[in-house]
Amino acid sequence: MQTTNSPMNKILLVDDEQDILEFFGYNLAREGFKLFTATTGEEALAIAQKERPDLIVLDIMMPELNGVETCKTLKAMPECAASIVLFLTAGSSRFARESMEAAQADDFMLKPLRPKIFLDKVHAVLHQFGKTSSPRTTAFILRQNDFTLNRKTLEFNSRHRFVKLRRTEFEILWFLAANPGQIFSTGAIKEGIATYEDPANIKVKKSILRIREKIGADYIKTIKGFGYRFEVQEVPSKQPN
Repeated sequence: MQTTNSPMNKILLVDDEQDILEFFGYNLAREGFKLFTATTGEEALAIAQKERPDLIVLDIMMPELNGVETCKTLKAMPECAASIVLFLTAGSSRFARESMEAAQADDFMLKPLRPKIFLDKVHAVLHQFGKTSSPRTTAFILRQNDFTLNRKTLEFNSRHRFVKLRRTEFEILWFLAANPGQIFSTGAIKEGIATYEDPANIKVKKSILRIREKIGADYIKTIKGFGYRFEVQEVPSKQPN
């Protein structure tokens, strides 16, 4: 199947579950990508060789030719030397990482995931590998009154501090900073962040403690019995001479 809405990046979506193809394919098409889909590894190889997609979103656990073997073949094909491979799996993050390393894939995401997180990840890897100039690339920078967050480098930069955060710490900070004044429970934070980790393994409280140690304690407030709220800091105005 092929959907052409604009001359943007080519994406090949590969999964043996038709529901996944329809659901994520619909969202990719709405973004304007030139979309191709396949239900088997063999079909994916044939399409990839012909179309040379910029990004291949590939399910790991497929019957017959699985995602790992498909990826290994893709990486060996001259036509796909520049293609990004993003694994998609319902397995654990450890399984995904081991599969990614074995197949030399470029990144992975864990099912189930919401459309926004999926699309953010697609834009992120395309931007990371220099394959897009989409307006979404502006989402890599978040500016508040007195600091900047850079999703590409995982850095927090203010007048007083310049620190690099761990991935999960950064995503929690980004999520809260992008929704200032709103209160989020630990469960809501887990659902709202884009991360490679299994949500069950994310320790929100410990991550927020580390964030406060690195950037200062004034930004994220604990609302007892409810969760956490991000507070924008006012920049002192310059006094006239």
